[in-house]
Amino acid sequence: MPVRLLTRIVLACAFQTSMVWRRAFGGDYLSAMVWPSIDLANTEYIFSHDGLFQLFLDGKFPDTLRRPISVRAIGASMGHDVETVRRSTKRLVERGLCEHLAAGMIVKSTSYDVDYIETASQQTLDLLTAMFGEFERWSITFPAIRPLVLSGCPWDQALHNAQVKRRLSVLLLLEFIFRYTIDNLDVFEHNLVAADAFLCIFIENNRPFVEDDELAMKYSLLESPPPPELRRPASIRGIARRTGYPAETTRRHVNRLVEMGFVERQGEGLVIPTAVTVRPDFVKVIGNLNSSLIMMTRRIQRIASEPSGAASS
Repeated sequence: MPVRLLTRIVLACAFQTSMVWRRAFGGDYLSAMVWPSIDLANTEYIFSHDGLFQLFLDGKFPDTLRRPISVRAIGASMGHDVETVRRSTKRLVERGLCEHLAAGMIVKSTSYDVDYIETASQQTLDLLTAMFGEFERWSITFPAIRPLVLSGCPWDQALHNAQVKRRLSVLLLLEFIFRYTIDNLDVFEHNLVAADAFLCIFIENNRPFVEDDELAMKYSLLESPPPPELRRPASIRGIARRTGYPAETTRRHVNRLVEMGFVERQGEGLVIPTAVTVRPDFVKVIGNLNSSLIMMTRRIQRIASEPSGAASS
């Protein structure tokens, strides 16, 4: 199994998707995470209930079927204090995206009709399709995904009609990104800026292996880590530009990554040492990433296999 190659593809999609939703929320990264986490909590049970699932393939779950989640529970799931999350939910209510009921928070069913949510959803689907396209190009071969990759691109069927099944596909990808983000934050002491900066450095370091197919295959396995001199160092300015954080904020958190031993300076750039990527905590995050990817892919296949006529009008 080309573990490193798979990881590069998936992490690039995860990062790009996170940036899409952060831009949609005007740089409010916490709201960009809280909103999908509420949506997922409201609707998770529907995926295990065949009758409901088949009725709402278009993802338009009525507000009356959504199971509210408390602000405290949202904070616990994300590792944030209650007051910070409460301020974010208040902003979401003001935007008209959420409603605060006596039992807790729900995402309003009309949220996906908002222009910037609609735009971000389409961009998310484009990224999802591109990721699966890369899997197909490289014949990613780990057991649960290979049959899906090589069986006529079921995601194309799921995404064929932009108005049917799209919301479920977006929700599933956001769930995947959310699970990865929470796992990753544990490693970085719940410091989202540091986690984003690390991911930026990882992507930039690995850019040569994305741009050069021969290098990509040569160093696709964990047993063949690329030598440090082949990695492309990242810059503070580049990280700040890609994440949208101010340069000084980025510099401060990168310095923290260096202190923690997660990143090393190489000349004027930044590189993640090979030893860091094989640490037990990072290996666990990647293992969880693969498990979440399998779950997402199976669910997308399930959406694709349902006839479009089953969706509610």
